[in-house]
Amino acid sequence: MKMRLLSMVLAVVFLFTGCFNYRDINRVMFDLAVLIDIDENDNVVLYTETFKPFKGTAQGAEQGVRLINKIEGKTIFEAIRNLSLASGYKHNYTQNKALIFSERAARKGLKPVLDFIDRDQEFLIRPFVFVYLGDLQDLFKLQPKDEEYLGIYVDTLINTIGDASRAVIVNVNEFLNSRYLKSNTQVIPALRIKRDSLMDKIELDGGAVIQHDKMTDYIPRQQTQSYNFLRDRVKRGTLEVTNPDSPQGYITLEILGSKTKTKIKYDGKKIILIKIINVKTSLAESQYMFNMCEENISKLERSAEENIKKYTSQLFDEYSLKEIDIFEIGEELHRYYPKFNIDNPITITQLEVKAYVNIEGSSNKTDFY
Repeated sequence: MKMRLLSMVLAVVFLFTGCFNYRDINRVMFDLAVLIDIDENDNVVLYTETFKPFKGTAQGAEQGVRLINKIEGKTIFEAIRNLSLASGYKHNYTQNKALIFSERAARKGLKPVLDFIDRDQEFLIRPFVFVYLGDLQDLFKLQPKDEEYLGIYVDTLINTIGDASRAVIVNVNEFLNSRYLKSNTQVIPALRIKRDSLMDKIELDGGAVIQHDKMTDYIPRQQTQSYNFLRDRVKRGTLEVTNPDSPQGYITLEILGSKTKTKIKYDGKKIILIKIINVKTSLAESQYMFNMCEENISKLERSAEENIKKYTSQLFDEYSLKEIDIFEIGEELHRYYPKFNIDNPITITQLEVKAYVNIEGSSNKTDFY
């Protein structure tokens, strides 16, 4: 028994000797944002926002400095290796918060860079992915007052708005997986700098339509709620409807929850795409006087339902004419009718929207003034 115990102690002493491949944190640079552009000669231009830690003089506290790197290469892999040649420390991408493509790179085509992002083990699939509408260098010139680091800022921006109905939210994992859908079409969030007399700010502004790894269109922010309703991506948000007692004003309904069910029918010639949208709301705000009687509540519900039907149908008709399947009709058709293979099913698809809005009691008030 003693010999067995002694053997176990010796095994622990000699086998568990410490961390494997240990690297001092002061010898590593953590990249918090990776930005990819493609220049006129089709070379990859890589920007990284880096946090470089160092030991401070006050009580041995760890501190850090923000560094911006720019490097070019014929491929993204070469650019990353060239970046290492110009740095005294190893770059580490495990803390990356955002993957941002320039609009120029997205419109030229992202296929040359996506294989490395999908294949490399150090690139994470959790970060959010964006297309920036403008010159990437402007993002670094703009310094947000509430956050020093761009990567952390856009990550916090997404997490703060949560499930806002007018925001498109996609991470790298979702983006890469959607490339294998039949339509190979994705909508990813777009970033833009909002120029303001008080303070310029980075904001989410609609969605970039990526078809076959190339940006082919842009959905403005005013239409992204309709897109999210059709894709069952609305959890929270607002609906604005006309005040039945004061037509010059609006009533704001807060979305407490939403669920979109999809059904599809195909008769060999035409596809009927049925979207059943159930929305639970509460009355959040009223412009001018509003009497909260059952009749007015019913009017608000019907008005909100008609708005959902109207704007979702307008968005669908627009992309049906453009023959761009941003609604994954091909995938739905394959689930219901796996024997049929239609190249671009949106061209023969008719949308049928059934919207149901329920307003719950928001307070003990019976009138709003």
